[in-house]
Formats: sequence, C-alpha cells, structure tokens
Amino acid sequence: MSAKQPTLLNLPIEIANQVLEKLHLLDMLTCRKVCRSLRTAVDKIETHSTHLTVQLRSNHVSICVDRIETNYYYDDDSSNCFNRKQKAVEGVDCMNAFFNDLKLFLKYALYLEVWSKDIYREHFVSSLVDILREEENNIHVETIELLQFYKCDAVLLILPLLNSQTLRSIKLRSTSLGDGFERIACLDQWKKAKKFSSDTWLDCSHIEHFFHFEEFSFRTEPFPIQNVIKVRDDLLQRCMFQNCTIVISKLNWKPVEFARIFQPDCAGGDTFTLHYSNDNSNFEIRFGVFDRVHGWLTIGRC
Repeated sequence: MSAKQPTLLNLPIEIANQVLEKLHLLDMLTCRKVCRSLRTAVDKIETHSTHLTVQLRSNHVSICVDRIETNYYYDDDSSNCFNRKQKAVEGVDCMNAFFNDLKLFLKYALYLEVWSKDIYREHFVSSLVDILREEENNIHVETIELLQFYKCDAVLLILPLLNSQTLRSIKLRSTSLGDGFERIACLDQWKKAKKFSSDTWLDCSHIEHFFHFEEFSFRTEPFPIQNVIKVRDDLLQRCMFQNCTIVISKLNWKPVEFARIFQPDCAGGDTFTLHYSNDNSNFEIRFGVFDRVHGWLTIGRC
C-alpha cells in the first residue's frame, strides 16, 4: 500500500510559508480561500504586487495582476466569472466575485491602474469608491493611474481615499478635469506626491500648483509669459525639482521672448537649447515650435 502524499497543510509551517511566498499573488489568494489555516498563513506574508489594473467596460469588468488577467462577464441572461484561462466559473455571482477579489488585491498593490472604458460606468465607480473607503487603512498604493474618466467627479472621489503618506505618483490619461483641477490641487494626496503626468489639456492659471513635484508633465493652453518667469524665479530655486515637460497650445508670445527670460542676449529662433544657472544648480532648457502655434518645453537639472 503506497504512502499517502503529504499536502501543503501537512508540511511544517516554515516549509509551507516558503512555498506560499514563491507563489504568484493570484495563486496565493486562491490558497487563501481554501481554509482558515491557509488564510492566516497568506495574510502574514508581506508581499506586494507591482501592478494592479482594473478595467470597467460596458459588458464586463476585469482585474489584471502583473499582466495576468481575470475577466468577469455579465449580461441580461447570465452572470459568468471567467478565470485567467477564460473558462467560465459556474455558480459564481460575477459582481460579488469581482468586488471580493478586488478587496484582496488592493491590499497588495503598489501600482493601481483604473480604466473606465467604452462608457462611463458610474455605478461601478461608486462601488469601487466604496471598496477603497472600506479598505482605506490597508491600501499602500505608490502610483495611481486613471484612464478615460470623462468626469472629474470620479477623480475627486478616488484620490482622497489613497494613503497620502505612500502615494508618490499621479498619472491621468484621457481624463478630463475641467474646473475640478483647483479642488484636486487642494488634496493632501496631490500636495505630497512627487510625480505627476497628464496627456490632457489643463488650465494652468496657477502654475505654482506643480512646483512641489520632482517631475511633472502636462499639456496646457494658454501659458502666459508670466508663468515662465515664475518657473525661473520659483521652480528652479527648489532643490527637489528634477525635470518637467510642458506642451503648450496657442502660443501668445514669441519664442525669443521666452528664451531671453533665461538668456537675455539670445538672438532668436523657434527652436533652441539653453543652459541656465542660478545659485542652486544648472539646467538644460529646450524649447521648440510645431504647427506654428504650438510649442513644447523641457527643463532638466544637469
């Protein structure tokens, strides 16, 4: 009679922990659902996912953990949960499974990426906000990336629920802020972050809202010449600043006006590279014009 093969639960706790620590997060969380002993063991493991992506679509939602995706489909006739091999998990309430899994994944996420695809799914955003609020003390996200949110209200709901002590980077992609930008700039999460980037047009009438960042990039219109003076006299005096990129629409000043703020004897031209020094550091400043009325500006500490 052959000896019975040992299971994970039969192994010494030290060996079982070593096995659990080597599992992918998805497999680790599957083990967590087996029994109380494994749940306790998994909860004691200090592991973090590098990237958690949540996508909200018109006919399904999905969670992607370090490029391994689980889809949760639903329609009028059925609710089906599909695992990463795209096989239906029968008898599982799709939305309950999604939100229960999301609660677990959020505890391990350092990079949280949320897509609102196809249409703005307000009820899913509301549920996501409820989960973030419920798990607020267990979330230690360092980077938040929000994509295709066409209402600023969602951004204003999500950002305040992230830990301002751990959040370092805010990224907005195809996300409209409109007149909500001033309210976002008042949040602790904004004030304590170190990096910011956006590919949508922002109203930068108060350019100083960006001056605490080490790195930032955005698009704006307009960009008055007074903002350039503030960059020279304030931003470039800050020891934490490293680099920035600004794309400017509808230039209302000549490039040579910009250049002479940093180098008074500049002869002119539409594209140039300047080296500027103040009492604190040296900088390389690049500026160019495209389509005659648009410009780009990059500044980097040397």
